[in-house]
Amino acid sequence: MQTLLFRKWWVILIQGILVIGLSLYVFSHPGIALASLALWLSILILISGVAGLLGWWLGTRETLSLLWSIGSIVVGLVLLTKADFTIQLLSVLVGIWMIVTGGWLMQQGWMQRHNRFVAWIIFIPGLFSLITGVMAIFNRATGATAVSIIVGIQLLLAGIALVVLAFVKRKVVSIVKDKVSELSQ
Repeated sequence: MQTLLFRKWWVILIQGILVIGLSLYVFSHPGIALASLALWLSILILISGVAGLLGWWLGTRETLSLLWSIGSIVVGLVLLTKADFTIQLLSVLVGIWMIVTGGWLMQQGWMQRHNRFVAWIIFIPGLFSLITGVMAIFNRATGATAVSIIVGIQLLLAGIALVVLAFVKRKVVSIVKDKVSELSQ
């Protein structure tokens, strides 16, 4: 196992490059990305409910567990069959999150008003987040774009981290091999 880990640093590099490519696709196709996210979320909720029901059947027999599992199955089926509703729900949830975050940042910026530079650096992104959140809730295209940008940024950062990790791993493997060969002589 250790030999496999030391030899396959390039697999992490390929994964990083693919994740960066996926992030670029998400940035350029926000509607498709949001629809895909909605589909996967629906499937995961449905599978979670089925697994919970199976767990109840096989032994827990707790009423709350049964009700939660049935509720998850129903929600998963509704989200799966009503794709437009699911997409809108995701947009609204992200919009609410952006409004709350923006409001909090604006409040923190206001509290820092004695230090004008810091206050504006905190306040302006908060205001932008609040406005974008309201737009995400009331405009489907903006909501899809907001969700996709958040997912795209996450994918881009993860891809960059994987690429960096691959090169760090390659360097560590090189150092370890040099030390092993040095000790064996």
